[in-house]
Amino acid sequence: CIGIYAGQKGKDGANRKQEKLFSAVAVNGEPKGLIIAEHKMQGSGSDMRLVDPVGSNEDLNQVRSRPMGRAAYCLDMALTLLDEKNEDNDCLQAARCSLAYVCLEKEDYKQALELSKLVVTGAGISGSSNLRSRVRNKRVAAARLYGCEAACALGDKEAALRFLAGDREDPSLERLAVELAGVTVEVSRGDSQIKDETNSRLRRAQRLVRTTASAASAQMNNLGTAKQLAMSAISLEDNLSAVDGGSRSSARQALLYCMLCEGNREGALAVLRSSR
Repeated sequence: CIGIYAGQKGKDGANRKQEKLFSAVAVNGEPKGLIIAEHKMQGSGSDMRLVDPVGSNEDLNQVRSRPMGRAAYCLDMALTLLDEKNEDNDCLQAARCSLAYVCLEKEDYKQALELSKLVVTGAGISGSSNLRSRVRNKRVAAARLYGCEAACALGDKEAALRFLAGDREDPSLERLAVELAGVTVEVSRGDSQIKDETNSRLRRAQRLVRTTASAASAQMNNLGTAKQLAMSAISLEDNLSAVDGGSRSSARQALLYCMLCEGNREGALAVLRSSR
């Protein structure tokens, strides 16, 4: 269900590329401000009643049109069963992490924050398998970004930064990006044998981490750092777009926010022009 929603979200974003999301306010021909158009998320399932039985034609049609409602239901049921049995911690944390994403998309930031905390604190000790350890690290890294985003939305600046930094000996953003990408530290340092796909995955993770960190820094009124992080993420976005058609949105929105906070209208308009 989450995959269906993500696919729909991508198509929706592509269809809206030509829409006017921002309108300039001009006085005597001079730019004086911006009006930002609102966009309501589709397919969240926040205001729908799920049909029965599961797997029926009605259910499948509903999943195609509003997949997140069924995703939330399935994850809630999974958590209920896992809490009762308390046997598979990996599965429990995976369900919590997925539900945190669903809650973010439904703008239920309080629940997303609580679930993210549970994933970060309940990760446990990594297993003996290197792959198993990397999967767990990737899940925790995702939960840190979810938690940071939810904390920012709730206005909890300190919590947002704690999610990014954590309590590790190496709290750097690069380390977080490496874990989110699911690659090893050696790979992130530029081994000559790295495949292009692995490099691309790491750059996408770096873009996400720096964009999220930019938003958190802006919440702390550290606009200088926020702008630097956003511009770094934009550079990564542009490279990804040239290589694999990556999205050009979130990092520019972060930089746009910084410009607006500074009252830099000309700079904000320049960011918007670069998005065309």
